[in-house]
Amino acid sequence: MRTAKMLKARLLTNDHALSQVARLDQVPALNLADLVRALRPNVMTGDEIELNLIKEGRESHQAIGYLPDGTMIVVNHGRPFVGKMARVSYIECTSNLRWPSHLCRAQKRAQQAPELAGTMSDV
Repeated sequence: MRTAKMLKARLLTNDHALSQVARLDQVPALNLADLVRALRPNVMTGDEIELNLIKEGRESHQAIGYLPDGTMIVVNHGRPFVGKMARVSYIECTSNLRWPSHLCRAQKRAQQAPELAGTMSDV
């Protein structure tokens, strides 16, 4: 941190405590976890999103898709839509994994997105 202060450089870190100390020392700092949270899509309960369902889920009725930030989405009753774009309704966050950008969120009521019907290879 002394070097960053001496060179009037910015500090980039994934250590929350270090970024707080840097701010106290008036060294501009960017915490990567803060950046990830700022760039994460804001999805609220009841929102409908369009999602590429790329593989089957653990249960016989589930499918898996990912948001652009890497958030895994488990879609209940989405198995028939694997390999397609589907419109799904957000229900809730069901688990908190170690990294905020990889939260698993449950979905249900999948239906093929009419304007984007087709397989992923067609897109």
